[in-house]
Amino acid sequence: TGVIVWGHFGKSLQASVGSLTKGKNLIKQVYFPREILAISPVLAQFWISCTALLAVIPVMLYLDVRPNVQIFWMIPLGLFLATILALGIGMLVAPLNAMSEDVQHLFRFIVRAGFFVSPVMWTYEMAASRASGDWLGAILLNPMVTPITLVRKGLDGSELTIPLEYLMYSTGFAIGALFLGIAVFKKWEAKVVKYL
Repeated sequence: TGVIVWGHFGKSLQASVGSLTKGKNLIKQVYFPREILAISPVLAQFWISCTALLAVIPVMLYLDVRPNVQIFWMIPLGLFLATILALGIGMLVAPLNAMSEDVQHLFRFIVRAGFFVSPVMWTYEMAASRASGDWLGAILLNPMVTPITLVRKGLDGSELTIPLEYLMYSTGFAIGALFLGIAVFKKWEAKVVKYL
């Protein structure tokens, strides 16, 4: 589940960062709301990730994991947070990437590095048992810890142990990134067309 959620976030982020440069031929020919270029690949990736989560069902049956009501709110919330976080950061950086495509290469590296500092191959509980105090707080500052953990807990039906303040932090970070990204994208997307 961690690989699926992180893969969704990483691919969505890279697609939205490169949205203006990828659609430069279309942008030069006709005017249209350019936000579509950033949003459409993220929505496509969301659908792919939802479909990929179906592969977990046979594993759940084999391991005799019985889902409960958490599956109906934790999985959608976790995927939603990962989606708006990727879209927000991507739209924030897309105009900068139009001026210099090195930004996209930098974000490719960031996504690869982020794989290891996010709970993809480890869980929040593993970190909580080994780290304490400031270290655990630093781990929880990663805004992808909560979405990945939400999806994982939604599937296995166990209790969410992340403190409420960090759940609120991750939600606020994702929503703030989305609004900031939209504002920056709308302000700069027309000005960076000359760099395409």
